[in-house]
Amino acid sequence: MVNQNETKEKMTAHDMIGKAIQLEKLASMNDRYARAMEQTTVKTAGRLGHENAPGQYMAHVHSATDKRHQAQGLRAKAAQLDV
Repeated sequence: MVNQNETKEKMTAHDMIGKAIQLEKLASMNDRYARAMEQTTVKTAGRLGHENAPGQYMAHVHSATDKRHQAQGLRAKAAQLDV
């Protein structure tokens, strides 16, 4: 079994940028799900949507934030490797 830390060390700057782009796309999906839940709440006058599933809604919001933070970290590491 490969140690996760070993895998991270072997990533090239190009790999890190690719992973960061992938994380940004996934964060965008989480944002779309959260916005859809908000729109559903409005369309159904509060019967469905983010007010009825606040845990799921916040999971999407926090996941998007976490993924963007990870992507930012990967881009910073990639920039250090390119120097």
